[in-house]
Amino acid sequence: MHIYEVGKLYFPTRKNWPELAQYNFRGGEHELVLFFGKPTLSEIRDVQKGEAEFALFVERSLIVMLYRFGHGVDWSDAPYSIHLVQPQEDRILPPEVVDAGVILNIVLVDASTGIIKALRAISMPPGFTQPLHKAIREQAAMPFTRAAYNGELESLYKGYPSEILARMAPVHFKSRP
Repeated sequence: MHIYEVGKLYFPTRKNWPELAQYNFRGGEHELVLFFGKPTLSEIRDVQKGEAEFALFVERSLIVMLYRFGHGVDWSDAPYSIHLVQPQEDRILPPEVVDAGVILNIVLVDASTGIIKALRAISMPPGFTQPLHKAIREQAAMPFTRAAYNGELESLYKGYPSEILARMAPVHFKSRP
């Protein structure tokens, strides 16, 4: 795993990124990377220290990590597919049984510069991690085509914005600063 530092580039050779969020379970670790275009001080503070809320939405082959931070970062989402994890050797299945909290590493990157603006590690409780790991294991066993996955995701997004998906999600947890 690469070591991240606030004030340093997220990726050593890249200085701009599309504005989006990426959730990944790769190499046995959970990570949520938020690429914000010129994040405000309020957004940085909310991601770094604000109350964080997470929801897990799973439907067919889709896994969507939903999140919000503090008062300034509203519900948003990061879809995930183990089939898209690169390099392929990082496609490690998560454990079936989770007895303790599992760390979710959160990285806020200024998409216009590639510079890391905030880092945070949050412990996901077993009541959240267990269904997340189950969904990833089940997804890994399903057949996959990029076109079918993109079609399912597009269909989901046409009908449901992130806030509605978060309300529909059966699994939630909050982390206080």
